[in-house]
Amino acid sequence: MLLDARRAAGLSQYELAERAGIARPALTMYETGARIPGADVFVRLLTATGAAVESGPAGTRIDCWRNSEVFSSLTTVLDAVPVKEPGPLRFPAEVWRWHG
Repeated sequence: MLLDARRAAGLSQYELAERAGIARPALTMYETGARIPGADVFVRLLTATGAAVESGPAGTRIDCWRNSEVFSSLTTVLDAVPVKEPGPLRFPAEVWRWHG
């Protein structure tokens, strides 16, 4: 998707990387699928090409900035949830002997 958007905008990798504020080698990895950009970088890249982010039936528009804010809030809440420390495994001794 990034490669198509960059080509449609008539930009070189160097130009797009400059506009988006990322390193050109990182853009190469994103375009080839060697790495997957985070939502913020993905939006910056698409915005720098002038492309719109759309999905769903009839091209329903996705507000990536709003979605990233919601995701960020969700991760903050999940980080605050207390975690129960793991205890000892509760497998019977027979299971360990049978597999071992």
